[in-house]
Amino acid sequence: MDIFFQKGIGRYLWLKWTGVVKPDNFYKVQIASDIDFKSNLRQFDVKDNKLLLKSKFPNGEYFWRVREYRADLFSDWSDVAKIRIISNKPEQ
Repeated sequence: MDIFFQKGIGRYLWLKWTGVVKPDNFYKVQIASDIDFKSNLRQFDVKDNKLLLKSKFPNGEYFWRVREYRADLFSDWSDVAKIRIISNKPEQ
């Protein structure tokens, strides 16, 4: 998926995945600049099946994945999705 931000427009980004939201579970979301997640940039724990990213990401490719946690159990990681962020506003 390519995300193109025009000059002067916010850079909020929604990540959303299929999942059932339950009171006793949460999701762990990882975002990295490499597909192997060795240079993990950010990690989030969320109670919903979506995440609003309000922080600015520099132009480039990013990879993200998610897994569900419940008590002492957790799922496998989801398939990795790729996002490419492009902005015509110069990076500062």
